[in-house]
Amino acid sequence: MLPDTAQISIAELGTAIADAPRVLGIPDIAVFRVVAYTDGGNWWPFAACLRLGMSNAESRVESPGPLKLIQVVASATRLSDVDALRQLLTSSWVHQGNLRTEGGAAEDRLNIYRQPGRTAWHQEPCWTGYINMAQRRGPGGVVFNLPPAPRGPFFDSETRFFADHIADAAQQWLQVPNVETSVNPTGRIELVVPDPRAFFSSANRDAEVVCIKIAGTDLENKYVALKRRTLQGAEERVTVPVTKAEACYQSTAQMFSVEGFLFDDEGFCYDRLTESEQRTGIFAEALLGRREQIEPAYRALVDALLRGEDDLVEFKEWLPLDGKDKKSSDLLKTVCAFANAGGGSLYVGVTKEAEVVGTRERLRTEKEDEYLTRLYRIAREGLAPSVIVRGTWLDHAEHRVLRLDIEASTAKPIEVTGTRQVYVRRGASSRRATVEEIRLMIDGTL
Repeated sequence: MLPDTAQISIAELGTAIADAPRVLGIPDIAVFRVVAYTDGGNWWPFAACLRLGMSNAESRVESPGPLKLIQVVASATRLSDVDALRQLLTSSWVHQGNLRTEGGAAEDRLNIYRQPGRTAWHQEPCWTGYINMAQRRGPGGVVFNLPPAPRGPFFDSETRFFADHIADAAQQWLQVPNVETSVNPTGRIELVVPDPRAFFSSANRDAEVVCIKIAGTDLENKYVALKRRTLQGAEERVTVPVTKAEACYQSTAQMFSVEGFLFDDEGFCYDRLTESEQRTGIFAEALLGRREQIEPAYRALVDALLRGEDDLVEFKEWLPLDGKDKKSSDLLKTVCAFANAGGGSLYVGVTKEAEVVGTRERLRTEKEDEYLTRLYRIAREGLAPSVIVRGTWLDHAEHRVLRLDIEASTAKPIEVTGTRQVYVRRGASSRRATVEEIRLMIDGTL
């Protein structure tokens, strides 16, 4: 009915809205809500939302203090007429709320996006977007601004509506997340078109079988496709047909992340979900397994691989320690930079592109302790004052990775003894400190 992401015209939006009751199986109701405020004379729009899929809605106005909460209800199928849609979005609510200011003509185009289910927009998947209101112009075409909105709090004794500030009132009335922190009029109309045909509803695990429950009005010929990542970094893909409103599959391994997609037999994606150790939701326990078994050091490695190098993380494919290779100086430079900043972690066996290659090709497992001992000695003798460095060997996708944790020093500036150079961490690079930065370290303010 609508693409996942696109820019469409108001006329195309009207056609989609008119088709929605037939295609999506939702009520033939379009609800337009507005939060308006007064400056003591005129009334002005703060924010608005056009939402489909609501049932038993009636036009009404609530008046908590200097606000008007306006609801205008129209037939969705009649909005294929672009003039009727513009009438709903601009002037109809003005009369419903007894407002004296014009609503402003809506711009002709808008961007739309398809959202998965279980978001702040809607429990079911939905299309969202917004329509910018055209700028208001006074005599001579000069643009004028809306007056500032009242701060609140607001209360309506008849309906018991309460909001502590105008953004809270807009969020409650419009039920969209984009207005939660607004302090000024948004100048736009939010759009929400729910799609209740098929969506992920829940998941459970019984021993080695995971079942994902599917809800909706049309569950025929649906498939669940999963992209799973194990704790060791291996990627697995699973596709399961939906049978009796659920998709079940065998799963014995513990997962770091799972992405799920709900398709029909023509390839349309109805819903999607994402669970990972970094961001868990209602499906995490069933899809990921027993998360408490993941060691914090390994979780930090995977998090670093996903994030990439930054002010707290550096990757080295290999660190030679024989002193003859120029790269051997990278150890002292990096440790010095982290110690002079906020500390950080250096991973050996990982490329700059966050690809894990491991250390086994250069270092046999039985030599790992010897390598780490030599590394500690180089760091101890090559930096002054001394820096605390701790090493941990990790397994990832059949590779060995060394993690070096460097503590932020309390005795800055730290310098490389051989060159008397001072380094500091800035973003994803370790560079020589400036004279001003060294002065701030001595003063204890950096």
